Amino acid sequence: MDYARVEKFILDMLKRKLSDKLYYHNVSHTCETIRAAEEFSRAEGLPEEEIIILKTAALFHDSGYLRMPVDNERIGTEIAREFLPEYDYTPEQIEKICRVILATRIPQKPGNLEEQIICDADLQYLGTEEYDKQSTLLRKEMSFYNILFTDQEWLDFQINFLKNHHYFTRYCRESRDAVKADCLKQLIDARKSTVF
Repeated sequence: MDYARVEKFILDMLKRKLSDKLYYHNVSHTCETIRAAEEFSRAEGLPEEEIIILKTAALFHDSGYLRMPVDNERIGTEIAREFLPEYDYTPEQIEKICRVILATRIPQKPGNLEEQIICDADLQYLGTEEYDKQSTLLRKEMSFYNILFTDQEWLDFQINFLKNHHYFTRYCRESRDAVKADCLKQLIDARKSTVF
């Protein structure tokens, strides 16, 4: 697996071809998901080959946005199948990568540790100080696709999402749950105190 070369190729393609209206699902999000996937994989004790599999899945997990925003995970697997053979990935490795990519669909339903790690990496910001910034970018992106919220609806949407989300890995539960709970409390307090 020649991860370094495929990473350069895909990140260059994302930089050149992704819409500038993708305020959330952009190259920065892809890079952050790759970084988190590696961090979480190491914390969970995965071997190097599995870490490369996860980083590759993170690299491709939102590449479907190059073609369309709907069903982007499935499209990301098509893009992975198209390019990964050129970078010395075996058919078995590619299929594993595609299963990991598909695990990021919302609602997340990971079937194994690798899928749990990618799910946690994809939404890791929910339990960080970046929550407000990233959720604002997501709302802005959604409005580009005519998915519009009033301020009250947006608060309700965020509260519902955080209430229903949970981290799958031990590492993320230990390192992210407290901040996520604080974000949820702030949203609930804002909802209570805001007159609409």
